[in-house]
Amino acid sequence: MITVTLIGPAKVGGLRKRPGDVVEVDPTTLGQLVEAGAAPRDPDATAPVRTLTQAEFETAVAGAAKVLAETMLDAALEGVAEAFEAEKNATLARAIEAEAQRDMLQDRVLELQAQLAAATENTPAGEAPPDTDTPQPSEKAAKPAPKTGAAATKG
Repeated sequence: MITVTLIGPAKVGGLRKRPGDVVEVDPTTLGQLVEAGAAPRDPDATAPVRTLTQAEFETAVAGAAKVLAETMLDAALEGVAEAFEAEKNATLARAIEAEAQRDMLQDRVLELQAQLAAATENTPAGEAPPDTDTPQPSEKAAKPAPKTGAAATKG
């Protein structure tokens, strides 16, 4: 393993590192970091100040842009994944509640069907089963109260 101080942002071992961070890498990874402009060509040297050629500059910019794009993409995907997970959990909770209500209503339907069957069995043929859920009107209609005052004399 080679210890190197980064001179640019990089993703090493799946972790994002900033310029100035010290990391241990294998020779292949070091080559990739140097090519991307994130590590000096000589890992034992401190980051020298030098003028880059156009090709080196473009390579460094491309490497930095790639790291930045990966970082932004990872962050965006993480946020979207969290939002989808929350929506999935909320939908699952609603589905569980709906299933519980459905089961309760199915039980109630079975209960009412059993009551209807029992009422039908106990009713003689040709007679309608009693309606137990609605109040029955009284046998005699209530007599109206006698009129008093001016209403009683009119007639």
